[in-house]
Amino acid sequence: MKSLQTKQLPLEFEVYRRAKEISIRRVVAAVSGGRDSIAMLQVLSSIQKRLGFLLSVVHVHHGDSKSVSQTKFRDRAARTVARRAKMLGIPFSLIRVQPQGDNEEQLRDARLAALVDHAKQNEADFIALGHHAEDLFETRLIRLIRGTGPLGFQSMRMVSREAYGLAKLWRPLLETSRSDIQAYLASASLVRSRDWLEDPSNRDARYLRNSIRKYLVPAIEAVRTGGASAMARSFDLIAESLETLEAERPMSVPGPAMDRKELLSLSSGQRRNRFASWLRSNGIRGISRSQIDEIMKRIDTPRKNLTFKLGGRVWSVGLDIQCHVETPDETKI
Repeated sequence: MKSLQTKQLPLEFEVYRRAKEISIRRVVAAVSGGRDSIAMLQVLSSIQKRLGFLLSVVHVHHGDSKSVSQTKFRDRAARTVARRAKMLGIPFSLIRVQPQGDNEEQLRDARLAALVDHAKQNEADFIALGHHAEDLFETRLIRLIRGTGPLGFQSMRMVSREAYGLAKLWRPLLETSRSDIQAYLASASLVRSRDWLEDPSNRDARYLRNSIRKYLVPAIEAVRTGGASAMARSFDLIAESLETLEAERPMSVPGPAMDRKELLSLSSGQRRNRFASWLRSNGIRGISRSQIDEIMKRIDTPRKNLTFKLGGRVWSVGLDIQCHVETPDETKI
């Protein structure tokens, strides 16, 4: 084991050590072309032979934007990732999507759907994402600002419990800080600053995540030095406590349909938490607490069967509760 430590950089060894605990066969690395995903790709490339998994790279191009400069950036990012994959000798795929809009949720949903479909076609058991510790903290702050319930603090996991098609999400850098990633890139002679790009939209304060990064986190640090790190640790402790309670509580096996009678037998708070857990287990995102409350109101009715649209999804309610993404050609319900 000591020989590995001398041959590998510290970050590579840490990811290798954690990855040994996971049974990995085939990984699709989702690489945006930004610093973090390029660092992730470099790390995975360095450890794949030792762990014996197959690695491929996929870049999701979000199509033409209303902003000409953003469209040009997306084209440059695709070329950057293709060049990096070729340099490392890793198979590369480019997927073009055209989201319904340019907001964060629409881009993320379109990107994830494309990645899941690609992973399924290639029989991959993991989709690797470049999220790091600060991304996790910012996501929890976003959910807190939006009025999250307890399950919202669990947020990202290093390895997702739920499977998307055949693949699970793997975030090998989730316990790594932004500064450690920067230090790794500075020490990895194969990676130079011109090998990655910064998305200009990351500076747009209209996006909530960017505002949090630019204004809220520095404000927390101004109030108390080290306050952001302390708050992040508090979030970690809350999430760990919730996971322990969740593991100890007997629950129905998650599936595509939820038992309506079982759900309505619970108290209002229990209903909300159980329903939120079911949404998460099925990879259903973007449903706010107020929308969950509205869904609870609609299903708590003597009507045996009903169908309605809410949150961009069509909900079918009978003995079970099911939903699917609303399609443009569906008639108004």
